[in-house]
Amino acid sequence: MAIDLIVPSVTAALPGIGGRLKSRAEDFVVEELPAYDPCGAGEHLWLWLEKRELSAAALLDHLARALDVPRRDIGCAGMKDRTAVTHQWLSVPARAEPRLAAVETDRVRVLGATRHREKLRTGQLAGNRFDVLLREVHPQAEARAAAILAELTRVGLPNSYGAQRFGHGGGNVTAGLALLAGERCAPLVDAAPDRRGFLRRLYLSAVQSWLFNLTLGHRLADGLFGEIIAGDLVQHPRLGGCYVAHDLAAANRELAAHTLVHTGPMFGPKMPEPRAR
Repeated sequence: MAIDLIVPSVTAALPGIGGRLKSRAEDFVVEELPAYDPCGAGEHLWLWLEKRELSAAALLDHLARALDVPRRDIGCAGMKDRTAVTHQWLSVPARAEPRLAAVETDRVRVLGATRHREKLRTGQLAGNRFDVLLREVHPQAEARAAAILAELTRVGLPNSYGAQRFGHGGGNVTAGLALLAGERCAPLVDAAPDRRGFLRRLYLSAVQSWLFNLTLGHRLADGLFGEIIAGDLVQHPRLGGCYVAHDLAAANRELAAHTLVHTGPMFGPKMPEPRAR
């Protein structure tokens, strides 16, 4: 099955700025913004870490070995890019605190550690702050970027998932679809037992993200990205929470004022159902 990972762009008609992304780790710096700070007491130790040129899976493996804890006991809010310098929270059992010095390598630094009552969970963050450097851009990159920004300001930014989530050639999606179909998933079968839970979540998340991108692509192709239609689930970016838009005129006024956005599907048992009256 061919996995289409391309999402149409709302600025495809404008010339791009070119350039090279992630030529060096320092060209892509990510800082995780936590949903809240650890309280300072409890059975879990939250670590504020810097990693460099290291995948999320490799970081978890390293922490499990260095701290002598099961991989499943390590909590993280989200996976961060390999070719990057990233700063993020992870949680481990507090009993691992005496072994913290073993975490430090040329690619991993412990910037801080504090206790909390709960394990860090996936998605438990307010967002991420990025500092991105593009090299060898077009000579007119500044003017081109200004035109692109003006168009995105006018119509909005399609918030699609990046290719790194899907694995090389869409391999993570292929594995996730095999799991959902009840078929043999070779990457999962061949993995070490303590990695299978992580990989299962990774593959299923990749399918969710792929379906989200497919829906977004259809919406863009149909000319419906800049409009709220009957049954749409909408969200106030600053307030959170999703609800079905029934007053379409009012909802579209808020969309135009950038105080409301429409959402896309993240298929699963907890997904609210979009439904028209």
